[in-house]
Amino acid sequence: FDGRSILLGVSGMFFGAVTTIIAAVMMIIYRIVIGGGGMWTGISVICSSCAIGVWWHHKRYRLFMESHTHPGIEVYLVGLAVHILMLASMALMPRDQLGAVYRHLTLPILVVYPIGFSLLARLLFSQVQRIGMVHRLEESEQRFKTIFEQAPMGITVTDSKSGTILDANHKFLEFVGLERTQLGSVTWMAITHPDDLMHDELNTRRMVEGDLDAF
Repeated sequence: FDGRSILLGVSGMFFGAVTTIIAAVMMIIYRIVIGGGGMWTGISVICSSCAIGVWWHHKRYRLFMESHTHPGIEVYLVGLAVHILMLASMALMPRDQLGAVYRHLTLPILVVYPIGFSLLARLLFSQVQRIGMVHRLEESEQRFKTIFEQAPMGITVTDSKSGTILDANHKFLEFVGLERTQLGSVTWMAITHPDDLMHDELNTRRMVEGDLDAF
């Protein structure tokens, strides 16, 4: 036996019905073309693996991902259920082969396959979590950019040590009469009124040292 039960079960868990059913149909057609005494067993394994994975996706996927729970015993138990049904499907094999099939395959199916299932599920879980984190960061960055650019007052992003203005919104550029291309060569000290410069430099140093939160 190959790893189709693992692939279909995990696919159903993480990608849902459409993707998994398409894969299952292709596997069933291929299995029918091959034929042989194990055809009905193979089809049964494909269908049961697909069904369990899709059922878990429908019932548990959203709650599971939103809880940010690290996959553990639950995904292992899903894998075990998939392979218990896989073992039960062996009953569809020709009767003269059943004894040898159960004797040689019971232990690998119930021990090795669920572990492989769990490892693949953990890998996909990590990837899905990482992609979700990237999307959340992109959304957060877009919200910040919108607030930054549309604020009714001037806002700058400044290097606190050198005083160089790294970025500024449209309102600030309009207020000081600068072009965006000039920002890298302008410091906040250069556009601060001389009467305020000493006071602002002192407060900036205090902020860098952690003695002041804002001024």
